[in-house]
Amino acid sequence: MAVLIIEDLVSRKWLTHVVSAEETHTQVQLAFEQALDAEGLLEPALDRADAIGRALQLDGEDELTPILLAVSDNGSQMIAGNTRTFMAMVAIAQHFGRPSTPTDQAWIESLNGTLKAEWPHLLAITDPTVLRAELADIRTEYNTRRLHSGIGYVTPDDEHTGRGTAIRQARRDGLTRAAHTRLAYHRSTRNNQPNPDDPHVV
Repeated sequence: MAVLIIEDLVSRKWLTHVVSAEETHTQVQLAFEQALDAEGLLEPALDRADAIGRALQLDGEDELTPILLAVSDNGSQMIAGNTRTFMAMVAIAQHFGRPSTPTDQAWIESLNGTLKAEWPHLLAITDPTVLRAELADIRTEYNTRRLHSGIGYVTPDDEHTGRGTAIRQARRDGLTRAAHTRLAYHRSTRNNQPNPDDPHVV
């Protein structure tokens, strides 16, 4: 089985995934439809495509301004003509990493690595139904409870919903207050220590 995951590049939120025995344009389309729908963007994207009322061009001359960017490797399912047609229809531009250069998609490689390292039992699951259930639970934990170093140690859900900035600022403010408290304490107690040169000190 293969797992195709859609992750938000900015917030690192795991938006959706598709488990399948195949890796074709069908799984890509399904995953992006689910991701767009989850974010409330599918209907607007389809309405926009319908409003164009003309054939979409795939040679770079299309006038439909992209509303999103999909970054991926050069897998056959991502560069397929059917995938390109679907992406054009929903106004998603595609950008492909360099061949044999996984760092061009470092965020998704990091997610894949985290899954394998922290939940190694996933690799032993042979039942697709069980795998889908496990991934759904892990996705919830990953998005809502696990702090992500790449976005300043907040959860992807916090970052995705705009709470990340306030959380990071509150953390900085707390550290500043703690530092001032420590400094004030040391200043107030510094002159209260006994002088070792005082002959009256035993």
